[in-house]
Amino acid sequence: MGTEKVVADMMTMFTDALRVMEQNRVASEERLMKMMLEQQNRGTTIQTVPDFSKSVETFDGDCESGAAIEWLEKINVTAEIHSWSNECCLETARNHLVGAARKWYDAHRTEIKTWTDFVTQFKKTFEIRVSTTECWRQMQSSNRYPVSLYPHIFTIIPLCQN
Repeated sequence: MGTEKVVADMMTMFTDALRVMEQNRVASEERLMKMMLEQQNRGTTIQTVPDFSKSVETFDGDCESGAAIEWLEKINVTAEIHSWSNECCLETARNHLVGAARKWYDAHRTEIKTWTDFVTQFKKTFEIRVSTTECWRQMQSSNRYPVSLYPHIFTIIPLCQN
């Protein structure tokens, strides 16, 4: 009688183990089916990001009238508005250099690894400070011709700021 009891207990344990395994298999299949249905219901969504770098003009190396610093400031303002990373700023600047400015960049590529490096090197090369005497000369020459008040004011203000 003892052996029959042991065999019966083992059969019960074996049957219970099979039942648990089957329940786990069914639960796994249900989870898998649920995930597949969710994936099908999501569909394909493609998000596009507008190319704000198009608001930045090309820069050819023109150093007159603060064009270089204005160009650099335009990149900084666009970057701030659209939360660009420094890497994005550097890539945008690099892609908008043409002519002599592009040749300058190609010659300094090994020195320019970050946006900060670019700004520093760019200002050293292209930022030209006009002397007070030169500003005074430009202000005097700007009022030689009869012009309306507004163009005259907007010519004088940047000279005074320098």
